[in-house]
Amino acid sequence: MRMFDGKSLVVAMAAMVGSFPAAAADLVTYQLDWLPGGDKAPIYVCIQEGFCEEAGLEIKIEPGRGSSEAITKIATGHRTSVPRAWAP
Repeated sequence: MRMFDGKSLVVAMAAMVGSFPAAAADLVTYQLDWLPGGDKAPIYVCIQEGFCEEAGLEIKIEPGRGSSEAITKIATGHRTSVPRAWAP
């Protein structure tokens, strides 16, 4: 079961469009669980199509080297807004 997946993020960000005025873009760090790949496409589509910008979000994508690295970064206070980790 995935805690956060790309589709959920796109839906959540799309829902925020127009729900609050965007003065300056809020910086969101999206921590990947592994290297960029097809299963991470929704976040890249969200950025490329301008959905994030419309929602007042500036997205910074951090690559990962496995779910344990992503979880460790969060547990140790690494500034990650949206972690992506996979658990069977």
